Amino acid sequence: NGQDWKKLIYSTLVSSFLVGLYGLGQKTGLNFFLKGDIRLSATLGNPIFLGTYAMLHTFLAGFLFFRNNKSLQKIKINWQNIFIIFCLLFNSIIVLLAASRSVTIFLFISLFLFLFYVILSSKPRKIKLFFVIFFSFLVVLFVGGILFLQTQKDAPWLNSGESPIFIIRLSRLMSDSEQRIIPWEIAWQGFKEKPVLGWGWENYNLIFNKYYQPQILHWGEGETWFDRSHNQLIDLLSLAGVFGTLAYLLFYGSIFVLLIRKLRKVKNKIDYSFARDSIPLAILVLMFLAYFLQNLTVFDTPAPLIVFYFSLALVYFVTAEDADSDGQQLNKLQAPSSKFQVKQFPPPILIFLVIIFLLISVYKFNLEPFQQSRLAVKALTVSTINLGEGLTIFKESLSKPVFTNSEVRLQLAKTVGEQQNKSGIDNRVFQEGLDLAIFEMKKNTTDEHPLDVRYWLYLGQFYSLGMRFSDEYTKGADEAFQRALILSPTRQQIYFELAKLRIFQGRKEDALDIAKQAVALDPTVAQSRHNLGLIYLAIGKTTEGLSELEASYYGKDASSLIYIAKVLAASQDYQKAISFCGQALGYDSKNLEALGLRIIYYYKLGDKENTAKSLNELKSVNPADANSLQEFLKTNP
Repeated sequence: NGQDWKKLIYSTLVSSFLVGLYGLGQKTGLNFFLKGDIRLSATLGNPIFLGTYAMLHTFLAGFLFFRNNKSLQKIKINWQNIFIIFCLLFNSIIVLLAASRSVTIFLFISLFLFLFYVILSSKPRKIKLFFVIFFSFLVVLFVGGILFLQTQKDAPWLNSGESPIFIIRLSRLMSDSEQRIIPWEIAWQGFKEKPVLGWGWENYNLIFNKYYQPQILHWGEGETWFDRSHNQLIDLLSLAGVFGTLAYLLFYGSIFVLLIRKLRKVKNKIDYSFARDSIPLAILVLMFLAYFLQNLTVFDTPAPLIVFYFSLALVYFVTAEDADSDGQQLNKLQAPSSKFQVKQFPPPILIFLVIIFLLISVYKFNLEPFQQSRLAVKALTVSTINLGEGLTIFKESLSKPVFTNSEVRLQLAKTVGEQQNKSGIDNRVFQEGLDLAIFEMKKNTTDEHPLDVRYWLYLGQFYSLGMRFSDEYTKGADEAFQRALILSPTRQQIYFELAKLRIFQGRKEDALDIAKQAVALDPTVAQSRHNLGLIYLAIGKTTEGLSELEASYYGKDASSLIYIAKVLAASQDYQKAISFCGQALGYDSKNLEALGLRIIYYYKLGDKENTAKSLNELKSVNPADANSLQEFLKTNP
């Protein structure tokens, strides 16, 4: 009944407050809270997820407020209304601090539509006039503010770090549009290939890799792996095809039809201006509209989905209930009669079977994966101290077929890879780790995810780590990279790895040809030019290599410039190496490596004056390092 639903909404509002409070706690920097950044994410892992979660609760708070009050002219002042208004404002603030642009914009648009509905529905002229003025003011303020911010996105006052994060984000509405549009274009390519039933759920990564666009590497390697197009509707088109998308749209359409039909029925039945039956229904319409629209830039996630499903049940209740003369909501639905009588299953047996099923499910899908994951965490810790013992624990954590194994295998591979340059590592133990990592990674590729480029690329990289031990590793790396290239023919990272493999095999011209192919995919990607420069250097073409490295300035940071300086110094071009050290110090004036290398290169040139001057500069930053370097130069003329 209605009272039960009120209790449920109060409960979820309390939960939203606790989640938002946790997000605010991240700003305190206390170790108790998960590390956050300038945008709130709380325990949900992403500011967008938190923003959507908080947005849905602003609507639920509004729904409950109008259910508790028959009219705006007769608002009760009690703890329930105070709590509801507090939760509404609190969640609105959380939306702003999460700074998801789509959530923020569609929340504001919903507010405007709500006020517009209130204006059309209200009869008292004073109330109508008040809302017309308020509505006009908000529209002018919002539209004018958005337009103004677009002209100020490069203004110092906006980039000083003191402006609210949601203001900064709203000023850059189109700043990362390419990072949204390209995944949409890729999804559309996938839809055109399989338009009827799509590629299957959770398979967007296959589409993304097959139709990968090389300019994506401009965003950095970490941004080249997408498992969603960041648009729920386009996701559905590519993954579920026309039929799945139509089902999705019909589902939303049925929600809106039910709510609007009920809204018309209530308005025709009762003559009032702000009774509690009409406004809550309008708020639910706006909630589902806002959720649908914001999903055009993101996708469904667990925490908001829980609230979404909760709200679906609420829609069923409010559209199935009838109003009596006192305004109390009573659910008068009765099960339809049937002349066919179904024999009832014995309750004790049913309860017994349900309990057995639940116990097995909880163990297989919760407890067992949890136990295996704990072993994996232990293995990660132990491996940093004793790789051999850590590998034993990894084997135990992968001994059972649980859904976490794919991730554990990646962690195993990463752990072994980090050991390759560790001093004192036993080659026998390291090779054992490589063998185990490759054996397990093969399960990710050939057995479980044969069409996933990422796993093939990782497998090839780990074969490459062991090429010094056996020719079989070299053969395995070649096969893995070739398979990856078939699945994603325009992904530059595969070309980079293949070029390095050809260098190891002594096939220098092949390596150079492959590196040039990577550049040809998109000549404006600095990382491809940088990789070509390294290949030139590896085959002895120093002039061409330095030219590519200087042209790319990959990363455009101190470490990239220092690397070029070292390459120049290796060819005894100390003067040019010094200039690159100077450029590196322009990015980081206290970079100890750049300061130290510049001293050494001046010393190599015999420039005592600049050597002494640079030593004094290093002393002002780190006296101990300066003294050590000075002693080194004295003993190594």
